[in-house]
Amino acid sequence: MKAFFQKMNLARAIILFAVVGSIALAVNGWSLHKRLADLHDDLTIDAPKLVKDLMRLGHQHTQLQRTKSKEGLGAQADFGTYIRTAANKDGVEIGEIKLVENTTPRTQGVIDKIQSINPSDRERKYERYRIANFLYSLERDSHRVKVTHVKMNIAEKNLKNHEIPEDLWTFEAAATSRERTETPEKPAK
Repeated sequence: MKAFFQKMNLARAIILFAVVGSIALAVNGWSLHKRLADLHDDLTIDAPKLVKDLMRLGHQHTQLQRTKSKEGLGAQADFGTYIRTAANKDGVEIGEIKLVENTTPRTQGVIDKIQSINPSDRERKYERYRIANFLYSLERDSHRVKVTHVKMNIAEKNLKNHEIPEDLWTFEAAATSRERTETPEKPAK
């Protein structure tokens, strides 16, 4: 080997450099070819799955946006207005109501907004179907609102056991809306 380097001239140095360089280029070319083949396989196998997932998620996003725009609750900034609007819809017509809001932390970053609902005039009488339509419309128009308490009493007072009352009622109710908070709160114990 020593004799080889002693008799080294420019032509032999160029040949040696060319051989070593071609071996290095062959190794680099082989690794790039292997990487290209792997990427091509990923493209033919994984890309159709990814496109299907993106299309499914896009359709789901569009459906959720439509549902959100249909709900009249929006970002739930004004839960009381939502309830008052439901009380004055056609077929409901409960009229003026009194709301008392209470907030209960559930878990970190989630709270329950509870609105106690009472008619402004405690002596006002309602047909049962109006009360039912009101409570139904609260839940129907928003997936986030649930009626969590209902108490109905017969409006007529001093009834005897054998008398049949009219279908007039007084009521009190509570509706709950669970939502995320921007700043996490500690859960109630």
